[in-house]
Amino acid sequence: MTPLLVPGGSCPIRTVLREFARRSAQHGRLRCAHFCSASYGVAAACAGCAAHGNHPRAPTCAVDTEQLAQHLTRGLKPLYAIHGEETLLALEAADRIRQRCHQEGYSEREVLTVESGFDWSRLAMSGNSLSLFSSKRLLELRIPSGKPGNEGAEALRAYAVNLAPDTVTLIALPKLDRSQLSSAWFTALDSAGVAVAASPVTIARLPQWLAARLALQEQQADQETLEFLVGCVEGNLLAAHQEVQSSRCCSHPASSIPHRSGTQCST
Repeated sequence: MTPLLVPGGSCPIRTVLREFARRSAQHGRLRCAHFCSASYGVAAACAGCAAHGNHPRAPTCAVDTEQLAQHLTRGLKPLYAIHGEETLLALEAADRIRQRCHQEGYSEREVLTVESGFDWSRLAMSGNSLSLFSSKRLLELRIPSGKPGNEGAEALRAYAVNLAPDTVTLIALPKLDRSQLSSAWFTALDSAGVAVAASPVTIARLPQWLAARLALQEQQADQETLEFLVGCVEGNLLAAHQEVQSSRCCSHPASSIPHRSGTQCST
């Protein structure tokens, strides 16, 4: 079919979207004429071109950590990029993805950690290498600084448009600022898979968060007790998690947490 050519290399986004819709209705699939050779549908635009900002990105899939469990019930995606400042939630999200991979038969796991002097060619080699022990594998890439540099940014963009079959890629990142979230490399990851945000739980939401965590272990607490616990942990989510774990040790399942008000915190 005829490629979607944009005169002069660019045109208004609405014009491109209208052309996408028109040609999709006629042919079902489109081909990028400028920056990649992959054909794609309107709902799954090529990540490489989206990363360069040369034509409109398709709708991406982004969830927060509290939505991840439900999201995973619909099946695994080929790539997950976890980012955010709430370490506890980020760790839990990664564990959920690993557990789901294990359930789906991804029995081989490889971990790459980006440190000073990291050889970014290892990412491409790992992606292209054949699994020795299993037809499915989990590849983890940890970027503690959140700053891959120029070489790393290009490597991530290239990796995102050529994901290995039968491989789930899990990328762990810290809190990213606005420029990093809009960068070409993160845009490519976001377009190729699922961005999982480990966002802070605000003080206003913390009682609800505590109640939900207690419910997971078949317990409940009245509102005053929840507010008391919030005061104890002072917005520290790890401390809140420890309070919930402590209640599980001290109470029977399917029980109410004893009313607490003005007593000493357990943490």
